[in-house]
Amino acid sequence: MEKDGLTSELKGQRTLATVVFTDCVGFSARMSINEDHTLDLIRRDLKLMKHLCEAYEGRVLKSTGDGLLMCFISAVKAVEYAVEVQKKLAENGNSLPSDDALKHRIGIHLADIFINETDVMGNGVNIAARLQTLADPGGICISQTVYDVVKAGLHMETCYLGPRELKNIREVVSVYKILLGPEADPTGLFAEVVHRLKQNRNVARIKKLLFYSCKSTWESNQSVMESFPLETLLQELLEVAPTAERLRFFLDSAVRTLSKPAEYSMVVNDIMGEMTRLYESLQSSRSKSTPSTPPDSSETVAVGIRNKPDPIYEQIAQELEQTGNLLRMKKLMFYVCRNRWENDQNVLKEVDLPHLIGEMHYLFPTLEQLRAIVNEFVHTLSKQAEYTLVANVLIGKLQKLYINRRIASSIHSIPGISSIDESVTTPFEDSDPQAQESAFESSAPTPESQEQSIYSNIANELESDPNLLRIKKLILYVCKQTWENDPNKLKTFKTDALIQEIHGLAVTRGQLTSALNTVVKSLNKREEYVPIAQTLIKKLGKLYSSPRFHQ
Repeated sequence: MEKDGLTSELKGQRTLATVVFTDCVGFSARMSINEDHTLDLIRRDLKLMKHLCEAYEGRVLKSTGDGLLMCFISAVKAVEYAVEVQKKLAENGNSLPSDDALKHRIGIHLADIFINETDVMGNGVNIAARLQTLADPGGICISQTVYDVVKAGLHMETCYLGPRELKNIREVVSVYKILLGPEADPTGLFAEVVHRLKQNRNVARIKKLLFYSCKSTWESNQSVMESFPLETLLQELLEVAPTAERLRFFLDSAVRTLSKPAEYSMVVNDIMGEMTRLYESLQSSRSKSTPSTPPDSSETVAVGIRNKPDPIYEQIAQELEQTGNLLRMKKLMFYVCRNRWENDQNVLKEVDLPHLIGEMHYLFPTLEQLRAIVNEFVHTLSKQAEYTLVANVLIGKLQKLYINRRIASSIHSIPGISSIDESVTTPFEDSDPQAQESAFESSAPTPESQEQSIYSNIANELESDPNLLRIKKLILYVCKQTWENDPNKLKTFKTDALIQEIHGLAVTRGQLTSALNTVVKSLNKREEYVPIAQTLIKKLGKLYSSPRFHQ
């Protein structure tokens, strides 16, 4: 209805209007964690925005997927609308679990726009889009033009951000931030942190590291990086890293994936040096507005997950309960998520395991981050050998949460993996071969007897191949991202267990082919491993043609 009315009256015309542009904070990161749920949440918020838009005499011009482009005849109505939207969203968010409350940025500008059959264009639209990137999560930024029109008609607190150079906009635009409540930061500490980081000689590396921490992908394309302002990346990171400690974990785990860890460790220190002051200020603000009552130590802190956990969390919880080492599992998970070692069994029993799994999944959106953080915590313990085995089993069980993203993406694109040198051995730390085999097998799915016979038949065929050790190396790297050169350790891994593991990760023949080929491309002896990958694809092909595996 909105679009029909709009195009019938305005299509092919220029019109002066107040343009309102909205965007969801951290939408990409949330989609990578739980796509279906995030889509439900964004539909809910956009429905509210559209309803209020009509109430304030505005029109929705188009949807951008996670935001809206709207126009208002009255600038006053447009600003009133934006303030009402943010207040409604904040009120609704107070009654929702933390993972169900989205935050949105809003930018507003007054200018000519041009509407054709399929799109809305004009410099004013671009300026409004750029202004929203400068807004805080849950905040509003307006141009000087809008401010001059509404300042007499609205009683509102604002903070002048000064003249800003906006990407692909010729003129400099003066910007104001609308202060929506007492929690807003009129002192501009966040702006100061952004300014100081922009002056850092390593600002390009700072942006790359922040981008990786927010988006879980490494980006070297300069034009892409320029489209993400530093303040936007910092705001997104604040959403997923609510404490300085959590920010440090995210940044350190990202550095471990890089080929230049030393240089980027210095970048992490620069970021933390500035951000720590901001976290201290935010913590001080929270403590003033929140009664200082100590939390119940037995309370399950469900950070970033819904009250009702996903079925896959329930399934993994059941598998962990069958490992026979549940108490140590819970201790390690609790330590990683809460940064506190808990020995009280009564407290641990009260912790809901599916929620704890969901919490880990939310805090560490990639398998590489999860593995790095868990190993980091294990190395702080006095019983490293015992907990290394626990960590191996835990990661083996949790890795299915990341299967779709890990197999679908190119392993070759992981930062720091340009080639794998066969002369470098990276064994499981602090564990003997039999323990490795036990940990590996316990992380594999339990098959039915008929399925097991197919694994065994394929294993028998592969074991007669003279390249069996290299076959095991290749499968082991796909499954565990660990390159093993020790023949004695490779022999401890049963071939059928390895086949079962890789089949659990690559659920289609296409995924298997993609995973093997991307690993082979990263090897320094790729010519020798190409026929080995082809052998595996051929031999394992029957797993994907058997109906009992794909009912």
